[in-house]
Amino acid sequence: MVRPAVVYLLLVTAFVFLLSLSGTPHAGQKRRHGRRLAHHHASFDPLVGKLERRAEEQGLLDPDTFQEKLNGIFNDQDWNQAPEIGVFEEYFGEEGRLNVTERLMYLFPLLDRYPEDGKISFRELEFWNRKQALDRLIYSTDGQMKLHDKDRDGAVNLEEFLSHLSKEEIDWDNKDHGNPGWWKEQFLNADKDGSGSLDSDEFRDFLHPEDGGNPATQLWLQKVKLREMDQNEDGKLSFLEFHDRFNDFYMGFGSSETDVADDSKHHQDYAERKFGELDVNKDGFLTAEELKPIINHPQPGEFFYATHFTKYLMREADDDKDGKLTLKEMLNHHQAFYSAAFKEAIFDDYDDDYDIHDELR
Repeated sequence: MVRPAVVYLLLVTAFVFLLSLSGTPHAGQKRRHGRRLAHHHASFDPLVGKLERRAEEQGLLDPDTFQEKLNGIFNDQDWNQAPEIGVFEEYFGEEGRLNVTERLMYLFPLLDRYPEDGKISFRELEFWNRKQALDRLIYSTDGQMKLHDKDRDGAVNLEEFLSHLSKEEIDWDNKDHGNPGWWKEQFLNADKDGSGSLDSDEFRDFLHPEDGGNPATQLWLQKVKLREMDQNEDGKLSFLEFHDRFNDFYMGFGSSETDVADDSKHHQDYAERKFGELDVNKDGFLTAEELKPIINHPQPGEFFYATHFTKYLMREADDDKDGKLTLKEMLNHHQAFYSAAFKEAIFDDYDDDYDIHDELR
């Protein structure tokens, strides 16, 4: 039986812990020169991810709702029936503390697989973080599927997805971002089998094209981005058009206006170099196909963040700079693994500290 005092300790401690996940990184974070990601949420520990999802489902991530539920539990004195208690007790125990040492010791051999050498390589850590990212995508998609699958047939058609709109509001010719014609284009691209409805995998590509493996949805996303940048509407981008919007990409990673002003030469050089890299046929223009390498800018997807979260963890915890993490290094820097909001520099390829090999591919 859960004691009343323990209930309070579990709920309050867990709530404070969850709030800390969206705070700033710990003071020990290293500062590097480069464009910076804004704070982003990522869970290294799948059990913490589960806790967050359960807490979100119970409404406990909202302070007002949390206080309301806490008051209700104490007023009813229903210590053991409250669904919030079970999930928190699973993680925090009766002392109200998450034992990160035990968690890291448990998780380490699960990551140390390719090969099992007592160290975790960049690829092993990235593989793990991408798995957590996929779990988040699946969870998010499942939630949207339940919301939109009106007939509960396990698939969503376009009418179901746009059921919140009246017939008068549906204008298929309106292809501006977020309008019916825009969604219809993406829906047709995501419908691989042409069935007129999207199963869970197709629906995930539909909702998260930047994270999907469907070439059609990704090409569509590239065309959308080109249209947004194509000022003279000639179907391609000149360097001037690219440069004008490149500032949006640059700012999109968290750089302030002061950063850009202070580093305008680096910014200009980077824009020119990136344009040259993207312009594969060297005709002085960029097509939608050539925009593929920047498909995740300025709104990165979960897999993009998973890779950069991996870089953040390696730079924080790899004390001897051998490109691998030992259990001791992870334990010494456990704050990095359990401070899920991170802000990390995105470095140019030539400035990458880690020699990344295709160990898992």
